Amino acid sequence: MSRVFEVSKSCHGMRCIQADDMTADECLAVRRIVGNQWCASKDYQVSRASHAFLQGFELPREGKADGWCLVEFWTGDDAKIKAFVDHVNAELAQERG
Repeated sequence: MSRVFEVSKSCHGMRCIQADDMTADECLAVRRIVGNQWCASKDYQVSRASHAFLQGFELPREGKADGWCLVEFWTGDDAKIKAFVDHVNAELAQERG
């Protein structure tokens, strides 16, 4: 089954996406999107617009799917958050083929 992120609230009260049953590929994809600093990239544009912040991240143990990440959004703009989440979901779906 494909992972699909949905917006929720973090323990800090911020809008976020989070998961604690992630594969290494999923963890690295989310980190790549949030951390991409190439200004012309879609990753950069949606990440900066939504004020995405990688609050926490850990790769899974070898052979397990227990990695996790927490991305908080430091904006109240629902449309910009939705654009980021849609982009992450599309990138994960594309990487799975």
